Amino acid sequence: MTAAIAAEFIKLKRSSLLRLVILGGILPSLVRAAQHSVYDFAPVDMWAWHLSAYQEIFVLCTAAVLIIVAVTIFTMEFQNGTASYIFTSATSRLKIYAAKLLILLLIIFMMFVTGAAMQLLMGSILLPIPITQNKLIQLIEITLWYIGTYFALAVFVAMVAAISKRFVISTGILFGYFILSFPVHYFGENPYVDIFMIPALGASKMYDSSEYLFGNYYDGVPIDIARLAGVLAVLALAALIIGIVAYKKTDTIMPEGVENG
Repeated sequence: MTAAIAAEFIKLKRSSLLRLVILGGILPSLVRAAQHSVYDFAPVDMWAWHLSAYQEIFVLCTAAVLIIVAVTIFTMEFQNGTASYIFTSATSRLKIYAAKLLILLLIIFMMFVTGAAMQLLMGSILLPIPITQNKLIQLIEITLWYIGTYFALAVFVAMVAAISKRFVISTGILFGYFILSFPVHYFGENPYVDIFMIPALGASKMYDSSEYLFGNYYDGVPIDIARLAGVLAVLALAALIIGIVAYKKTDTIMPEGVENG
């Protein structure tokens, strides 16, 4: 298991995924800082406005980063020099799959903890009032919500990658679903049809933020946080079982453009 995790760290280093994740963590706060300097207005709750950047500005970007990172971890073995370990190691496929999921959890944790710390730092510099204890607790709760829900989505993405075994095919399927289901989410007032929007939608309700990028479409739709979490939990469990079964049957993951002979 330790060797499998070490192989995934090699992949992270060679694929520059860590830089992408760190950028995803700090960018919302930097954009908020730019908005502070450009817009001359004072929101009623300045800290709520400052902290809600992830679901207002980076709704689509965060999901896109998740898809790219998760699919890369479950494919791209030849491209990142980890194929020799993955396909010759005595380590079971189950342990390798578990190692990949553990790395995904670590990456998601790092991204959102870095983001929360950066938001606190920039808010302390830019806002004229300190953050309240209640708002700080709320930030911690929402950060944990993001970590849990995006990890559940990562398990779903991993399943798709384990089945298709190709980076291009996996990302094509996932982005295709993301884009094609989004109009139903947007116009149909259906919070469940586009699962990649669930984390941000839940966070907007936890913030009680009317500034959620598409939140005005849900003014009359009751949003149950427990139900949102339950939907993702069931989805993640089913995806975990299917993904493990598919990955255990994997003989090889050929480079892009090369077919099994």
